Amino acid sequence: MSISKQIKSYILLIISVSTLKSHASLVTYESLEELDQATQTLIVEDWKSYTLHTVLSNNTINGIGYQGENSLGEPIVTLGSNCRISGLWCISHLTDNGRTRSFGSRSVTFSFNDPIQSFSLFLIQGINEPVAGQSSWSIDFDTGESLVMDSIYELGESFGLSYLGASGINGATAVTIRQTRNDTNVVWAFNHIGYETLKVSEPTTMVSFLILIAIYMIRFKLRERN
Repeated sequence: MSISKQIKSYILLIISVSTLKSHASLVTYESLEELDQATQTLIVEDWKSYTLHTVLSNNTINGIGYQGENSLGEPIVTLGSNCRISGLWCISHLTDNGRTRSFGSRSVTFSFNDPIQSFSLFLIQGINEPVAGQSSWSIDFDTGESLVMDSIYELGESFGLSYLGASGINGATAVTIRQTRNDTNVVWAFNHIGYETLKVSEPTTMVSFLILIAIYMIRFKLRERN
């Protein structure tokens, strides 16, 4: 095999390994505790340390960017240290008369200052009709990766909780959450979101190591020829 063909082979090997590293499968978790144990630097934002009605819309706080107001001009705000509904409903749209509004069918997008590899999402829903049913949400990352989150509620329940954690995300810088199913009059909001930024040191080190090996092998072949 010629030296040029060998170089191409080494480059293809490096690209293949890098691609495998950057397309790891998503791993999901059923609790914050499980995700926290599987990650090293998970940051959880529950908004309880903020003053009541701190405006989040069009701001970036704690590494998280928030979308603008809804179609009614109502901003996303924090609901204080105690939140609502037993301390679980922690951010919402703020109406003109000082009340809160659910996120409804409108999608909610969070952006991140740095690419993320893990994500935590805890939702609360208020059930306004005494029936059994199900709510579902799509969680779409700007990397093209997607997840589905379901919440099943029984007859007579007044609110429900839904959690989904994920790791192995391929460096997302934004995530969009949208309610895709609502069997009854269910309102919903966020208890917390969490994220872990992408660790680039390991893949970078591996690629650099492979490049060094390729250079060494090419030099060795050249010496053999001489």
